[in-house]
Amino acid sequence: MLSWEQVAAARNGHRLWGPISGGVAAGVPLHVRGANGCGKTTFLRTLAGLRAPAYGRVLRPAGGCWFLGHALACAEDLDARSNLRHWLALAGFDPSDDRLMAVLAELQVPARKPLRHLSAGQRRKSALALLMLGERALWLLDEPFDALDLRSVDWLAQRCREHLGRGGALVYTSHQALPAGFPAGDVLDLVSGSRA
Repeated sequence: MLSWEQVAAARNGHRLWGPISGGVAAGVPLHVRGANGCGKTTFLRTLAGLRAPAYGRVLRPAGGCWFLGHALACAEDLDARSNLRHWLALAGFDPSDDRLMAVLAELQVPARKPLRHLSAGQRRKSALALLMLGERALWLLDEPFDALDLRSVDWLAQRCREHLGRGGALVYTSHQALPAGFPAGDVLDLVSGSRA
C-alpha cells in the first residue's frame, strides 16, 4: 500500500536518518520509534508528501492519506465545527452537518467554542474527528495519544483496530505506552533504520 526506497532525510546539511527502504501493508500498523529530535515527524511528513526526501522515493497509494501532525494546523478563532468543515473541504469531503456534529459529540468536543478556548485534549480530538468523517486508506499519525484522557485513548485504539480491519494502513509515532488491545504490528527504529 505504501513503500519507500532508499529514502533519507537531512536537516541543515546533516543526515537525520537513512537511507532506509520498507513499506506498510494493509492491516499491519507500523510504529516509528526513536529519540527526540531523530526525525520521526520528518519521516511521517516525507511519507505524506509534505516534505521531499534528501534522496530516495516514496510510493504512495492513490486517494491520498490523512496526516495528523503533533502540531495541529487550526484556526484558533474558529470553532471545532468550522475547522473540521474547512479541513474536510480541502480534502474533498462534505459530510452532513448531522454526522459532523455526532462525531464531535461522541468525542465530547464542544462544537461551537473557538479552538483557543478548548483544552489540548479537546483540540487533539477535534483533529482526530477527521478520521471518522472522510475515508482514506492510509493514516499517518504523529503522537496521536498526546493530551488524550483514558477514554479517548481507548476510543482511538478502537478506531485504529477498525481501520486496520477494513484493510487500511497505519503509520504512527508514540512515546506513550500503547493501550491494551492496540493492534500489534511492525516497529521501525529510526536510529538504526531497521525493523524489529
